[in-house]
Amino acid sequence: MIHLYTVTSIRQTVEPYFPGTAAARYADSRPAVYDHPCRARAEVVADFIAGRPTPGDAVTVEVLGEGTTVVVAGRSESRGWDDHDWCTYATFRAPDGAWREVLVAVDGQHPGNTAAVDASPEVFAAYEAHLEAERARVRAEEEARRAVERAELELRERAAVDRGRFVVVAKGRKVPVGIVGRVFYTTEGTFGDRAGVATSTRTEQRMSARGRMVDAAVDVVWVAASNLDVLLEDLPASPAEVELLYRCAAAVCEHARARQLAAQRAALAAADAAGEYAPPLDTNAPVVDAFTALWRWAVACPERLAVMLAYRPEELPRLDADTPRTLEEVCEAVETAYDVAVKLARRAAEWDGGAEARTALRVDVEGCLGVVYAPPVKARRARKAKAAA
Repeated sequence: MIHLYTVTSIRQTVEPYFPGTAAARYADSRPAVYDHPCRARAEVVADFIAGRPTPGDAVTVEVLGEGTTVVVAGRSESRGWDDHDWCTYATFRAPDGAWREVLVAVDGQHPGNTAAVDASPEVFAAYEAHLEAERARVRAEEEARRAVERAELELRERAAVDRGRFVVVAKGRKVPVGIVGRVFYTTEGTFGDRAGVATSTRTEQRMSARGRMVDAAVDVVWVAASNLDVLLEDLPASPAEVELLYRCAAAVCEHARARQLAAQRAALAAADAAGEYAPPLDTNAPVVDAFTALWRWAVACPERLAVMLAYRPEELPRLDADTPRTLEEVCEAVETAYDVAVKLARRAAEWDGGAEARTALRVDVEGCLGVVYAPPVKARRARKAKAAA
């Protein structure tokens, strides 16, 4: 059982405090006079426990954990720098069934407060079960945290720029953003790691530094490794898919980034609704997992590649001003038209990145959709000719 006493002063002022004056060198000051003298807390609590009156003080007592107090223990707690207090705590079960810990006393500053273990064996058994559940919860949280750390480490390893990986130029000034290619060489430079990227599959026979003939890449750019994002860890085994990769990877990467940001926004909104913490949006998060999944999905039906080549994520056809279509919805509409799907797959394999090719793709896709929202065009007023002077 736990007894916590609270002492509140209710003394009334008979004569207020009168400050001294400079003329009397402050010797004429008068202290305040109260109707009852000030007494120590220990005396007041002792009188209250003995049933004696406590003039000038109101005493209340809170009784907790009657029959459910399971632990009374003290521990040292820091009060700043090299100062500590010895605090006594008691654990009990509240009427709602929750186990709670309360502060009983601090270094004798709360005389009268007492706590004693008085729980029954059944209550002790319930408390042990609660402790075991708490230990299991802590172990589960620790395992979940380690799993997240392992997943992040594995993601960083998959996103590391290394030889043989297919990458995209994500930022920088010297090499245009959006160029894709295979890393064939990495080296340490004065200002960080650099990578040689083959932007096509063209090769030619050259003499290496070791005096051997090798197939060297023809179209090459040199980029700072920090400006690259890994899209695939290994090139596909099929040469036809490799050609598709060089042609379409940049467009697929844009859609993968958009999907990744949408997933982050959804997770952030869900966390806000649940009142939980969620990390802020990370626009520089590795895109390798999102791109790999989207690429595998698109290669299964090449007409899906044509849709991503025709539209950027924010340009996908809409039903109306307030109803956008998803990439899956547009691709599903295209796949239902067999002749159009075959034509789009062929055009994706022959993609050259021109504006005319994109327009032709959009015409075929919108022919399968039926309803495509077009924003209204505001007519411009004709300017009146200035009157002649």
